[in-house]
Amino acid sequence: IFMEPREKYNKIIVLDMGHGGSDGGASGNGLVEKNLNLEQGMHVYRLLENNPDIKVYVTREDDTYPTNPFRAQLANEIEADIFISMHNNSFTSHIKGTEVLYSVTSPISKQIAEIMQRNMTSQLGTYNRGAKPRPDLIVLNSTNMPAILIETAFLSNVEDAQKLKSPEFNQRVGQVVYDSIIEIFNTLSFR
Repeated sequence: IFMEPREKYNKIIVLDMGHGGSDGGASGNGLVEKNLNLEQGMHVYRLLENNPDIKVYVTREDDTYPTNPFRAQLANEIEADIFISMHNNSFTSHIKGTEVLYSVTSPISKQIAEIMQRNMTSQLGTYNRGAKPRPDLIVLNSTNMPAILIETAFLSNVEDAQKLKSPEFNQRVGQVVYDSIIEIFNTLSFR
């Protein structure tokens, strides 16, 4: 008998590793964003996979490029409770830190972003750029559930890039995102 994921699982996450394939995202200081997004995201994925209380789906687990509309559509078809997109940032060399962007269509997205932002900056020691509303991003405005996009650090900044080059740092990113997801599910209600 076919069951919708929501009938079977109480907590469902779609984890999106930004960019991929022909779309490298940002690059700088010897780093390519799509690779960092995948590395950090796979750490989160493995932790979630080992948690029997949460069902996780990923938009990619290798160097492929699902389109942004596809990423949003996948989350909508699965009827996920939360959509989380993993990214890294780039701007001018003096800008650094972590920011979490959130969907303006779901009020709870802001609370999710604020928990994630607080935990990431306090645990990773990155500069706190705050949680910010972003109405213009497909993965945040075409998803029917609370959605956030994590910009872990700036690969265009030498200080941040040093952190991003460390496998230990990227593993810690995964742990903090995972711990935050647990806190989010424990403190906010989705259904």
